[in-house]
Amino acid sequence: MSTDFERVVNDIYVPKAEFLLESLNKDTNVDCSGLTILDFGCGSGHFVEALNRTGFSKVEGIDSLQSAVMQAQKHGLGAQVSHTPIDTTEDSLRRSGIDIVSMMCVLPHLTEPGKTIELMRKSGIRWTFQKFPMWSFALLLEAAMPNLRSRVIGADHTNAFTWKSVSWLEQNYGLRRIATW
Repeated sequence: MSTDFERVVNDIYVPKAEFLLESLNKDTNVDCSGLTILDFGCGSGHFVEALNRTGFSKVEGIDSLQSAVMQAQKHGLGAQVSHTPIDTTEDSLRRSGIDIVSMMCVLPHLTEPGKTIELMRKSGIRWTFQKFPMWSFALLLEAAMPNLRSRVIGADHTNAFTWKSVSWLEQNYGLRRIATW
């Protein structure tokens, strides 16, 4: 990830936040600015900042890596981003009042992604905004190049999804897709 926080937020994450806002506006009659968003696995806070810039007013991020949270705090997100030890992250999903949980490449870290999706559903979370790696030819090329660190499959991202696996998650956990990027 680039060390240029502003460029990464503006070029990569603001378009995703705008897509989320547009998708919700098309599907609901809800005032999206008042929705509470938890960016689960927020890393250095790029998406949290993008959501702020897009007009969402109730944004919070959590991450299990203290070093990532410290980077977010350096960018002025200290009040919105907090460290949550890995063994207590599920507690964050059980809190009441969360409307949307965003996960930017978090599902590939989980050994049981369905369990987390089920927990969100049972907790009354209305929407989830997921970004996850999909199997593709580019993924195979990245993996074959020894001088290139693949952002999709590496030491910390251990799996990629197919359209069939996404459909399986939707069918088995009662999810309804409202938009696809």
